[in-house]
Amino acid sequence: MTATRPFVRFLLPLVAGILSSIWISDRHLILSNDLSFFLGGTLVACLVGFVLVARRRYITSSLIFGALFCLGMLSATLKDEIFREQINKVGQLNYDAYLLEIRTLGEKRKTTIRYDAQVKSLRAGGTWHTTDARVVLSLANQNQFLDPGTRIVVRGRPLQRPAPPRNPNEFDYQKYLERKGIAWTVYLPEGVSGVVYEDSPTGITTWPQRFSTWADAELRTTLKTQSSYGLVKAMVLARRDDLGADLLNAYIQSGAVHVLAVSGLHVGILFLLLSKILVGLRKKRLGRFVYLGLIFLFLTFYALITGLSPSVLRASLMCFTFALSQTFSRRHDGVNTLAISAFIILLFDPMALFAVGFQLSYAAVLGIMLFYPLFKETVDSKYRVVKWLGQITLVSLAAQVFTFPLSIYYFHQFPTYFLLVNPVVIGLTPILIYSTLAILSISWIGFVPLTQLLAYWTDGVARVMNSIVELPKSLPHYLLERLDFDFLEVGVLLLIMLVLYKLLESRDFAYIKPVFLSCLLFFTYALALTLNEFTTSETLFHYVPKHTVMSVTKGQKAYILSNAAFKNDTLAYNFH
Repeated sequence: MTATRPFVRFLLPLVAGILSSIWISDRHLILSNDLSFFLGGTLVACLVGFVLVARRRYITSSLIFGALFCLGMLSATLKDEIFREQINKVGQLNYDAYLLEIRTLGEKRKTTIRYDAQVKSLRAGGTWHTTDARVVLSLANQNQFLDPGTRIVVRGRPLQRPAPPRNPNEFDYQKYLERKGIAWTVYLPEGVSGVVYEDSPTGITTWPQRFSTWADAELRTTLKTQSSYGLVKAMVLARRDDLGADLLNAYIQSGAVHVLAVSGLHVGILFLLLSKILVGLRKKRLGRFVYLGLIFLFLTFYALITGLSPSVLRASLMCFTFALSQTFSRRHDGVNTLAISAFIILLFDPMALFAVGFQLSYAAVLGIMLFYPLFKETVDSKYRVVKWLGQITLVSLAAQVFTFPLSIYYFHQFPTYFLLVNPVVIGLTPILIYSTLAILSISWIGFVPLTQLLAYWTDGVARVMNSIVELPKSLPHYLLERLDFDFLEVGVLLLIMLVLYKLLESRDFAYIKPVFLSCLLFFTYALALTLNEFTTSETLFHYVPKHTVMSVTKGQKAYILSNAAFKNDTLAYNFH
């Protein structure tokens, strides 16, 4: 056992404590502002730890778990109470006008452009009241994008609270926005009266978004193929609005959609290249500070290109934590470093836990850290290309270990041929990222011929990637659909994977029993759910605006009775 293993027992309970406490707080099982509750909870958790833990070396972990559980509960609860107070403050004011400030770049939708905006003040009784409520602003005018920092005075268009779900298993848009700190929405049709646009300021707070706008304009100019431009914009700038619905579905159905979500994979690729180039500095006493400074500047530069996207900031923090660990620790455990970065993020933003990108990013990195080292030596060939493809395939498989239960839980489908597509896609991803950043860097200098040459190369690589992800659609049974895991099934599956890792890592056959018991628990629970579905019948009247809809289910059969227009209204059907 290495010297870092005791720290695994320290940090894993630390992160587990704050994760579980945030999850409980989100479900409002316990919401209290009484400090005695947290002190009592800490004491109870510690006592339970002493009772349940027989071996002395785990007592510290139990204490830390209890303390962090209450700390996480306190953080999530206080954040929720401040958010609710803000909602009540806006709702109680009888306002007739308000001032909005756009905070993000516009995101193109089917008929609108969507912005994340902030209500700076509201006018009630002739007096302006300051506030900092966040809203989702939808503008019907798609001919002109507004710059971040643009201010809008709105009269006669009240802020709206998103409606809660009114049908079984319907997407809870209200809760989705609340987890992002947004409580209100507003829609401004084209040409609506009572709306005044003010000039956008040029302060330092809007500079990252403007820098991202410049990068987008450069890519739009240099890349002539729309599909290539949409792909590169999604992969590098973290914005999918120019990708196209058909191409986006192709990435989802091939199991390669993760390359479109700028996260730990993309930032990690950049970090690995830079750390290899600067590895000599890291080994010198003073050079290691230069190394950390350059890593920080490069990650900051990339974050600015994306307009300080939250997912990029999370991934950058993860990579910088790894850089610190590599530089100042003779021995470092990757799981420890991953846990520290997650803990820091959740300490400042507890609701980031519920972002699907956050969950998938950390699950993929954890799978690669745990499972890839166990199998990488099995791939050996005298041909470098064969060995490289084998290792990339193992990386793809390791990333899926913890992400596939989450993918089924959220998206209810699983791509059959992901192992055929992902190795090639992951192999091309660094090429696209490096060449795109080179285009932006050289265009900044103004060397047009080299920029055009790189653009031609990048366009070709992007076309190849787009063609590869569209191949599975021509194969039989390329997508397993209508899969359904509930929260408990996902939890048990993740537990099975962790115990299986322990079995493979330790070669201790004593772990076979817990693996078997976990699998038995999973299949028993799944069977009970299936039997319940076969024996349950229900009739529901659904709430669908502009339509009359009733559903009748009996076992595995379902019937929908509705007006004729609902049959052709695919948007209403898919949403509700």
